[in-house]
Amino acid sequence: MKNIMQVLTAGVSLEQEFEVKKSIAAIEQLTDIEELKPYTIHLLKTNSNQAAFIASALEIICQQQEQIFKLRKKFNKKATLLDRMKYILFGKK
Repeated sequence: MKNIMQVLTAGVSLEQEFEVKKSIAAIEQLTDIEELKPYTIHLLKTNSNQAAFIASALEIICQQQEQIFKLRKKFNKKATLLDRMKYILFGKK
């Protein structure tokens, strides 16, 4: 499983970077603000969708982390004195 911080801080591929630079160059050549409106609208919608997705993903990650913490706590409990004596005497828990 990848570390979440490595995934979040990783750079984009060369292909993705090229596509972004190509789009930036096309937008910089536009002179009419009306031509920019569709780009802006698409950008806002995409940003909103990504923000909702990231919020949901982080919520799921937090829930899973809480479950892992509870399970670790449950399984890392020390055996009671009676449990230890039973194990020594009878070899069972």
